Amino acid sequence: MSVIDVLELPYESQVNRVVPKKQFFTQADMSGADKKRFDTVERVRWEYALKPESTNISGFRDETREYGEIEVLTVELRERKGVARLAEIMLRAMPYPLLLFFNHGDEWQLWMGQLRYSEAEHGAMTVAEIQATEWLPETAELWQQMAFSNQRAADMYALYMSWYDAVSRWKLGTLSEEMPQKNIDGKEARERLKEIARIDDALVHLRAQMKKETQMNRRIELNMKISALKKKRSGITDIGGIGE
Repeated sequence: MSVIDVLELPYESQVNRVVPKKQFFTQADMSGADKKRFDTVERVRWEYALKPESTNISGFRDETREYGEIEVLTVELRERKGVARLAEIMLRAMPYPLLLFFNHGDEWQLWMGQLRYSEAEHGAMTVAEIQATEWLPETAELWQQMAFSNQRAADMYALYMSWYDAVSRWKLGTLSEEMPQKNIDGKEARERLKEIARIDDALVHLRAQMKKETQMNRRIELNMKISALKKKRSGITDIGGIGE
């Protein structure tokens, strides 16, 4: 069983078609180096096209975005090298919201991107925000949480954001002692994750300063700053509170 099976997507939405890698070359303004990255790809499969007529979920459109359907793709890899760049290329090449799964061995990684209308090209869609899971086994609880039957969505945008929020809560949960409950929404989880990333960057900088510092009073000052940031980080990862 694969992760795609675990999602239990509507059979009526199944496509099950191989996508030639060169198709991404024609849809994206791609450098030779980026084309070379596709050498690590064994196969791309278009697994499902979730449309209103096959899901009984209506499309969505407003002044900033359009989610008419959701595509599900799997990318079988020969090696994991350069996955982040590959994912970015593929998410930006296809003008649809994607569940983009990478598979290597027994592990899977999911990439997703929120879409909005492009300011540069009228009517075109562009990726506004991207997020990804870690490499996870097909038995990971996240995939079960993302099963189609567990989603309650009034339209395609709500469905996609239901999955997107589940990934955000999962990522926060990997940094916490317990998984976030549903009363912590995806937006709050992403805000916490961004603050954690900022703190981690600051900690790296302060620790590098500590290694170079020879004056004791300055080392004490840096250590106090490090301790304060670690405390703040702990508060943010605490599911019960946002920290100070």
